[in-house]
Amino acid sequence: MDDQWDTHKLEHAAIQDTQQPSICSCRDMGHPNANADHLAPLLRDKLMPLRMWWLKHAPGAMSQFRKGLEHKKLGAPGVCNFVDARTKWFDHIVEDSLTNQGIKQVVCVAAGFDTRAYRFGAKHPNVRFFEVDLPHASDKKKQLVQQLLQPETAYPRPTYLPADLSKVNIDQVLLQAAHLTSSTNR
Repeated sequence: MDDQWDTHKLEHAAIQDTQQPSICSCRDMGHPNANADHLAPLLRDKLMPLRMWWLKHAPGAMSQFRKGLEHKKLGAPGVCNFVDARTKWFDHIVEDSLTNQGIKQVVCVAAGFDTRAYRFGAKHPNVRFFEVDLPHASDKKKQLVQQLLQPETAYPRPTYLPADLSKVNIDQVLLQAAHLTSSTNR
């Protein structure tokens, strides 16, 4: 495996769906085209325990939530279908890139609570996943992942790259990560 970050292949890095955990209630709402992200609900439930308890236990709460979410004036009509379609599309692009195009590195910029590194990592052990996010977001995600996604062999960890991209260039972040990971792999 090549430990150098190839800056000429930045075009292969996919901007990914980081809104998934907050809206993944679409699956809970019984949408027939729900996406296959089985990890997002774990993160969501841990991040928003009161909301999820209310939605699961209060009579009619899920129906009211859906009506509010899809309300044509107060909500975002079609948001559930949009998130599911976007997640499926990105999953397809990532899977195709890893399986058919030989991509060996995936960078998720502004990773948020995206779960692709964990869902695709075990299936593609020779691919390196990098997640770039603000330091506090990266720390929070690492804590949640450590609590919820065990064992690590089933859910390989990406290289977390805490960085504020309004202050540093992504090339610098990725080159520094390549240097650090290549020196630890020797």
